[in-house]
Amino acid sequence: MFPTRLRLYNKAWVANRLELNVRYFERLAEGQSPQALWIGCCDSRAPAEEITGARPGELFVHRNIANIVRADDPSFAGVLFYALEVLKVPHVIVCGHSNCGGVRGALDNHPEPCLSQWLGPIRSLLTPGELTDPDKDAVCLELVKKNVRRAVNVLSEMAPVQARWKQASPLAIHGWVYHLDSGYLEALEERRSASESTAAATH
Repeated sequence: MFPTRLRLYNKAWVANRLELNVRYFERLAEGQSPQALWIGCCDSRAPAEEITGARPGELFVHRNIANIVRADDPSFAGVLFYALEVLKVPHVIVCGHSNCGGVRGALDNHPEPCLSQWLGPIRSLLTPGELTDPDKDAVCLELVKKNVRRAVNVLSEMAPVQARWKQASPLAIHGWVYHLDSGYLEALEERRSASESTAAATH
């Protein structure tokens, strides 16, 4: 059974960590000082630590369908506050990914009410031309990128981010896209203050 396989892997992983460092878990239990808040999609093909090589304790992770940033989402608001005000992370990374089912749902106007409502901010980014474009793959990827840029904009207006910038405390917001078909991350945008935003289309 799959759950049994997961637990067996966990035991092997623990043994490997302890072999390398007998105090590995003791030190993890003492506290965390992550370097970034990662805002990603729930998609099982885009695990933050796996695609970046980050180790336990380096990323504070929040995931939801289509990596949507909404100021009216109390779960996300709590995560952002804790990451910035308590953990003092110096980076926030919003990472979308190609062939995103949530973005496809927004494009196709998914009939499930809870999904339709959640995906509303993405659907609002569509132009009339994109709605009728037969190349759905291209439209989906462009919409993924629009959603990431929108998230960067929303984040930059949220109170914890504004507070950090007003204090001149180092904080950068990064907008990335993970390409499932190649494995590479594409950097779209970086913002380090309320007025400073730079494009960074690099792999």
